[in-house]
Amino acid sequence: MGASAISIQMTGVAEIDRRLKALGHKMETKIARQALTAAGKPIVKSARNRLSSSKDTGALSKSLGQRRKNFRNGNTLLIIGPRRGEKYWKVDEKGKVHKPTKYAHFLEKGTARSAAKPFMRPAIKTQGQAAIQAFKKKATQLLAKETAKLKAGS
Repeated sequence: MGASAISIQMTGVAEIDRRLKALGHKMETKIARQALTAAGKPIVKSARNRLSSSKDTGALSKSLGQRRKNFRNGNTLLIIGPRRGEKYWKVDEKGKVHKPTKYAHFLEKGTARSAAKPFMRPAIKTQGQAAIQAFKKKATQLLAKETAKLKAGS
């Protein structure tokens, strides 16, 4: 089963992009990665809130998070969803182990026997603009900090 991907197109970041390029590739990459991580936080929070109302073990809600995948060419991918690992598993009173990564997609998209109860798509739809604003805010803060360091060192 393939993963679903949603792409968010940002506009109005030309000034940030110009200032990033002026700092050099290494610093540009560092700032962009940190800003991307900040952008994912409102989406994760919203998805967790959507899950808190369901009658679940709570394992999926607790496992939701984000991670970055950095590529050699400088591109960065932000992955938001259930995290893997035993610390996110939940064992119920009958001894059954609930692994969120094994059932999150069924809950999101539904099955032949159960209706979809989406939590990620609505979170992205409602918090997309907040994510873009968080990216811009974090990038601007980091740019100001690095520019001040450069001026102080000159």
